[in-house]
Formats: sequence, structure tokens, C-alpha cells
Amino acid sequence: MAAARDGMHPVAAPSWRAVTAGALALLLVAGPLAGCDGSDAPDDDLRATNPPGIARILPAGQAIAGADVPTLDPRTMRDAEIRLAIGDGPLCAFHYARAGRPVLAVSAGPGGAAQGPAVVKLNGHLVILQPHTVTQEAAPALRLAAEPLRITLAPTGPMGGEAWREANMMLEIGEALRVGYRGYVACRPEPRVRPRHS
Repeated sequence: MAAARDGMHPVAAPSWRAVTAGALALLLVAGPLAGCDGSDAPDDDLRATNPPGIARILPAGQAIAGADVPTLDPRTMRDAEIRLAIGDGPLCAFHYARAGRPVLAVSAGPGGAAQGPAVVKLNGHLVILQPHTVTQEAAPALRLAAEPLRITLAPTGPMGGEAWREANMMLEIGEALRVGYRGYVACRPEPRVRPRHS
């Protein structure tokens, strides 16, 4: 028992077993609820029954309206979003990692060379960019624009073919943001074949 203070009656101190049992009961009840967000699928389940909806296509200015521009980064896109924006044809795509989804997809012409239009996902929206210039300096670079957004894609070698090449992507949004990303680019010279559903 705990000692009485200031003339109060002695109070029994809780035993460590009672405290431990209470904490365990709380963990058993609260633990399963910790990850609840209204979705039955985990965030990283690529085969979820209810995948997130396809992003909308917006002009660049509307897509970034209200965003904290210095914190914007291109987000990965699903095949359905790329098809919506630039179609099913041949394309070249920039990925942060070879195993990851594309963050920039560019329509490819005959021979698989990237030539635009392109699509990028910013602030939860798809933005279509048009080819601005293609340079053939020391290394080829493709410049795309949808004002105030500008992207330069510069692989370490010629774009085209299915081989992975290291590449740099520069994202500029007016005067507020200029940031570069390292990653990989690969081109797919043939249209994608979509599975048939019965």
C-alpha cells in the first residue's frame, strides 16, 4: 500500500501485473486500427481491387495552382494515365529507378526516338507537354514545355531502343523551381498490348 499523505487514507498502488495487462489489452484493441484509412488494400499493393482513380489532365498553370511549388516533384504514373494523355503508341519513359513506374512519358516516332508530346504528373494532375527543342550537342537532350513548366530530358546516349540508359531530367517551373533528377530512360518502339478482359 502507498503511504498516506496529508491525512488522506492510504491508497493501494496498482500492481505491475494490472498495469501490464491493461497496456496489453489497449494494444490488442488499438493495434489493428492503427492503419485504418477507409481502404481495404495496403498502400503498396499493386494489385489492389480498388486502385486509386486516374488523374485528370489539366493545363500546367491549373495543375500547380495552390501547390507549394518548391516542394513539387514529378510522381509516378500508371499505364492507364499515360494512355489517357498520349495514347497507346511507342514511347520513351524516364524512371527514378529501373523497377519503378515512369514519371515522364514521351511519345516516340518511327525508329523509337522520343519526339513528344509528353506527360508528367504534378500535384496529383497530369500535364501534357509539347516538344520545344531537341539538341544533338555532346549528348542529345529533349526539351518539353507547357508554360510555366519546362522539362529537359538528357540521356547519356541517343534515345531510342529498349536498352536502359542513365539520364538526367531537369524540371523548371517559372522562376520558383529548378531541380534535377537522376534516373533511367528506356524506349518501347512497339505499341503496348493491353490484356483482353472476358
